[in-house]
Amino acid sequence: QLQRGEFLDPATARATISELGTEWLAAQTHLKPSAFRPVESAWRVHVEPQWGRRRVSDIRHSEVAAWCSQLAAEKSPTVVKRVHGVLAAILDVAVRDRRIAPNPARGVS
Repeated sequence: QLQRGEFLDPATARATISELGTEWLAAQTHLKPSAFRPVESAWRVHVEPQWGRRRVSDIRHSEVAAWCSQLAAEKSPTVVKRVHGVLAAILDVAVRDRRIAPNPARGVS
């Protein structure tokens, strides 16, 4: 796995969504304030309270799908899409940083 570039260090997979999300949010400097506010709100109100303490390696696709279904029963499609997008983007960074292999938030409809 190391020679193929597929090695995932288990120590880096212990990072929490809160740790990675804070870094990810700080990197969103390319967004205008009007675009940043809803993203920051989605993080603060929905993603961080639900997933913040979880390690990226412990999140499962089925959990994300169930969470999105629960949100869809209470919130508008726009809010659900934005909230899911924030979680998925944070996990995309974890994939690129080789903390996890697949992104468990991708493929959720």
